[in-house]
Amino acid sequence: MSLSSKKNNMFDNGEKQVLPLRTKLYMPPLRPTLVPRQRLIGRLNEGMYNKLILISAPPGFGKTTLLCEWIRQSKIPVAWLSLDRSDNDPVQFLIYIIAALKTIEENIGDAALSILNSPRQPALEAVLTSIINDITAIPYDFVLVLDDYHLADTIPIHNALTFLIDHLPLQMHLIVATRVDPPLPLARLRARNQLMELRAADLCFNPQETTLFFKIMKLNLSSDDIVLLQTRTEGWIAGLQLAALSLQGRADIDNFIRSFTGDDRHIVDYLAEEVLTRQPEHIQKFLLHTSILDRLCGELCDAVTGQNNSQEIINELEKANLFIVPLDNKRRWYRYHHLFADLLRYRLRRENPDLKPMLHLRACEWYASNGLISDAIDHAMAAEDFERVAGLLEPIAMKMVMQSKLSTLQGWLTKLPDELIGRHPWLCLSRAWACFLTGHLDAIEPLLEKVEAKLTRPSELRISASATDRDEILGHILAIRAFLARGKGDITLTIKLSCKGFQRLPADDSVARSALALNLGYAYFLSGGMESAYHYLEQAYTIAKKIGSPFVALVAIYSQGDILRKQGKLRDAANTYRRALRLGTDWGKGHPLPATGYAYVGLSQIFYEWNKPDEAASYVTRGIKLGEESADHAIIFRGYITLAQLKQAKGETRAALSALKRAEEIADQSLRILEDSKEWQVHLWRVRIWLKQGNLEEAFRWAAAKKISEIEELNYLNEFEYLTLARVLIAQNRIDEALKILNGLLETAKAERRTESKIEILILQALSSDAEGDTALALSALREALSLAEAEGYIRIFADEGVHLTELLHKILEAPGTEQSSADSEFSPAYVKKLLLASRLSAPLSTKENLPEPISGRELEVLQCIGAGLSNREISEKLLISLNTVKTHLKNINDKLNVHNRTQA
Repeated sequence: MSLSSKKNNMFDNGEKQVLPLRTKLYMPPLRPTLVPRQRLIGRLNEGMYNKLILISAPPGFGKTTLLCEWIRQSKIPVAWLSLDRSDNDPVQFLIYIIAALKTIEENIGDAALSILNSPRQPALEAVLTSIINDITAIPYDFVLVLDDYHLADTIPIHNALTFLIDHLPLQMHLIVATRVDPPLPLARLRARNQLMELRAADLCFNPQETTLFFKIMKLNLSSDDIVLLQTRTEGWIAGLQLAALSLQGRADIDNFIRSFTGDDRHIVDYLAEEVLTRQPEHIQKFLLHTSILDRLCGELCDAVTGQNNSQEIINELEKANLFIVPLDNKRRWYRYHHLFADLLRYRLRRENPDLKPMLHLRACEWYASNGLISDAIDHAMAAEDFERVAGLLEPIAMKMVMQSKLSTLQGWLTKLPDELIGRHPWLCLSRAWACFLTGHLDAIEPLLEKVEAKLTRPSELRISASATDRDEILGHILAIRAFLARGKGDITLTIKLSCKGFQRLPADDSVARSALALNLGYAYFLSGGMESAYHYLEQAYTIAKKIGSPFVALVAIYSQGDILRKQGKLRDAANTYRRALRLGTDWGKGHPLPATGYAYVGLSQIFYEWNKPDEAASYVTRGIKLGEESADHAIIFRGYITLAQLKQAKGETRAALSALKRAEEIADQSLRILEDSKEWQVHLWRVRIWLKQGNLEEAFRWAAAKKISEIEELNYLNEFEYLTLARVLIAQNRIDEALKILNGLLETAKAERRTESKIEILILQALSSDAEGDTALALSALREALSLAEAEGYIRIFADEGVHLTELLHKILEAPGTEQSSADSEFSPAYVKKLLLASRLSAPLSTKENLPEPISGRELEVLQCIGAGLSNREISEKLLISLNTVKTHLKNINDKLNVHNRTQA
């Protein structure tokens, strides 16, 4: 069984997705026997001032009918959704919510659908945020009705609805009709006067409504009989309706009315028996056989009952008002009243239990032949025909995984015997992919081993024995293991497994090949093989674009931009990110797709380096927002790391540390941030901020845990960590140890042609040599860095190093012949002056001519705060140091400058 032959798309953008069942979006039509309920209509009108209208009552109290009557009278636009048992998958639930809202405004939820159909498991709050943002643009009031909400019984769905209620736009009104109170924050809404409730006591017919009902039913009852029925049923509408049906054509009305007593359940049983037993035998048989169906249509009922006149019988049932409810305006689809269906099923189980599996299998065959596979699987599951379930599920399982319909898929798979799943390799593999996406990594390898074991015994597998099928299965096994290896940081194994996967996979398996190409691109990027990485990312983009997978395509383009940046090609990188923005916006039909957030963050980093903080802040904010909308933790993580750099550059240390804290929280929440581990990024940036703010004790404590004598092989993957360590060593005046690290890193960066890394390493070498007193060597390294950086406009990589590098830049300018440099010079004096201006230090600080003792970096920060007019306490809060420390720095500054007060300093 070939995955590619089924046209499964692991990164489906939703365009190929089966449309929602339209019958669930239609408001049922009103019956001609309707009893007007103006007293309740008024209550509903008043409820429009509340956040939530809750209609909660047992079956048979007219909840749906009341809503239909009110909506017809109010003329307000309504989005209607009738829930059923299949709506317990949170992704499917939200897809239907969007489908209902699209009956109000066609464009609502387009961005949310792209989130739901990304390969990442979506966060429901992120999807709802996108939907809510769309709703706020609607210029009129409307109602969203969730009917039969009691059939949704999973916590994620209740949490999603709670989030929607908490953030409900003013123009939207929410109505929930249910048999039982849902676990929503009802007490809080009551306390805030944001809830209007209608319950069984409100919905019951009063005596006047009961009298009118029997008149409409053309039953000439005495007032005493009506009072008795009203009393016995307590106004319960279904009971009264059953009584009316039983009374049709009776001569002994008085005896009948006085013959039944008891609570609601007994009344229902009694009246149901009365109604059913009075139906012709062929009608009784039809009702019992079709009771297994949640929805009815003529063709489906013919298939289940084995007859060919089902539509005529359905028409008769509707005319007889026999508890059948139309589901669409064309009267093709119907359902039984829930209470009536329950009674029919109970009687079927009692009278003919062996018939039920056969009826379900007939329904299964009809649904399958009409392409409604989910319904077919539900009926096969009800019949406990697990072989049939596996056969139906296997062709769609992988697509369900990549559309994030994991709850429904896992619900089906958990009901299948493990031995059966083991005979269906694609069920095993889809479960393994699902486990990877949800972070259940320990469960993956046993599934893969099970498939491998069965491959040695082809007779036990439900696939052909062709080599192509075996290779495709093995290719997917290798792909999953390659993703796991990258997650564990084993880049060598990742590349090895991915290459083997490419060799195994058939050429037409574009889906798996695009995923492997993307994974290989990441792996080579992390190992420093930038050119190989770029090649595989281009391959991933080409395949993804061909098969219509925008997520993979956009991530591939963004990653290519990262490579160009590491190669020192800032302008090419910016153009690549912009290309991703254009494509992401075009594919999102004007609204950037969630994966476009990567490109926004990438552009922010470019503009930060070009010392354009406003543009950088704008781009990173938009990137983080898109990441939060789609719950893509990798985007959010990178965004907050970039935001921390921006804040630190502005001297907002507290805000920078706060952004790092948020990045740390995101890293803790996600198992998918594979290359950006907390240690490799968050804590290392924290160490660098400690150094900038003079918090050397914390930085030194971190470095103490690093054993310099046991330095591992230096490579791109650990470069950021060792550059951070080198900075700490320089601050500790351990220059030889710092230079040993820097020399090794420079050799690797040159070999891999990573210009950006070379620039940073050369700057640190210049600072190290200057600290040792070797000014000539320091200026030589700095000149090389400047010559590499000027053409692409690097600024912050120099400016962020502070006062010590500024002194070296002044020395560069003071060097003989620099001002007369020609067009052939390695760098221009204007560029150096631009860097000095960016450092906010336009004049040199000479430690030899003007000052008896050098001003430290922290003292310089205190001096700048004084110049800005800050008080001692404000300086303490801004620099995160104590008041006593501020006073100590002020005393040292006065002594070094030979002044007596703040103003002179």
